[in-house]
Order: sequence, then structure tokens, then C-alpha cells
Amino acid sequence: MAIDTNPPPQFANAYQHNATQSPLLRLPAELRDQISHLALGGLWITVTIDRYTLRSIAQPLPSPLVIPGTKDQLNNANYKSAQSERTHLLALPLTCRQLYFETQSLLYSSNVLHFPLSNDFERFIEAHFEAPVKMIMPPLPWTEDVMHGWARLFTSVFPELKCVYLDGPAWRMHGGSSAYAVECHPEDVEKQLGSKVVVLERQADGLKKHECDITCTSRTSLH
Repeated sequence: MAIDTNPPPQFANAYQHNATQSPLLRLPAELRDQISHLALGGLWITVTIDRYTLRSIAQPLPSPLVIPGTKDQLNNANYKSAQSERTHLLALPLTCRQLYFETQSLLYSSNVLHFPLSNDFERFIEAHFEAPVKMIMPPLPWTEDVMHGWARLFTSVFPELKCVYLDGPAWRMHGGSSAYAVECHPEDVEKQLGSKVVVLERQADGLKKHECDITCTSRTSLH
């Protein structure tokens, strides 16, 4: 998803001023888009709810889960560790109104959002129903819907959803796989029988990726 360069009417004058005064905002939109994706995307973010203020907060998930598309310290060209040394993730959108409006959607569309707790997931849905979320890792109780082929729940809540990640233990509990993590595409899972999932396994020589079949809808098994 590209940055939004169409100014809200009330900020049109500010956008024009920034286009001449700001070194960053003087750059062409295509370059700003690349910079914004590098600054805000490619992370595995855990989302929790502040129990006192009921505000959503996001932090890099300090675990060895994997993210597609970037390099890994294991010298694997396709993956990297989810543990990130990046700090001040929200600094760019909080710099000024223009950067906020241009980049706010990237936090949802360019990162994997991980929800450890069901209550936090439900509150996030209530507060961010129209957010362009594309990749999620739901809390364990919700993974039943994906494993049994009922992924329509997620695609109805997040219309732009492209990928649902399942933690390996969720599959092991159902006798399925020794997978470290599972990448599950809703459009395939909705077909139920004959659909495909992509299993990510951590082996001695790095991370391996392979397809598996879903063989039944009453109790999902991988082979």
C-alpha cells in the first residue's frame, strides 16, 4: 500500500508549505513511499491493550518467530528474526500532520500484527474495524476458525487480509506437525478440502518452507 498523498481539505495549505520547506516532504511521493515502508514496515508487532487507558500500543515481538521477505541472521535470504532493534516506531507519523496522514495506514498494512490475548484482539477489532490490516497472528483460541476452514470470520473483519499466521504449537496440539510456525492464506483455507498451507520449519541448516494439505475439516491434519 502506497502512502496517501491526498491532503485533507483543512490541511491543503500546510501541505503546500511543507512541499517547499521540509527536506523530506520536498522529495517525490515515490521516494517518500519507499522511505516510509523502510521505516515502518517489515516488523512482527505485538498488540496489547493498556488496562488503565484502554489504548492500543504496539511493540516489536521479542521472540524468534519469522517474517517473510527480509534477510535473517541465519543467512537465509527469505526470512529474518522478528526481534527488532528498531525503536521509536511511531516517531515518523507523529512528526507532523502530513506525515501522519501519509503513513498511518502503513503500520497496519506492512506489518504482521500479533495478538497474544483474545480480549485484546476483540478490542482491537472494535476500535480498528476499517484498518487496512493484511497480516495477523490471532490468539490461540481464535485459530480454530482457520484450522477448521472457517477463515471467513477473519476476512469479514479485515477485508484486505492476505495472510493469517498460526503458531506451531497450535498445530501440534491437534496432532498435526512439528512446524515452527504456519502461514495460512484465507482464500485457500476457505476452500477447505484440498486447500494449502505453508509451513515454516526451523532446521539445523536454516528455515525451510513447504506446502501441506488440509485433509479434513473436522480435525485438521498436516502431512
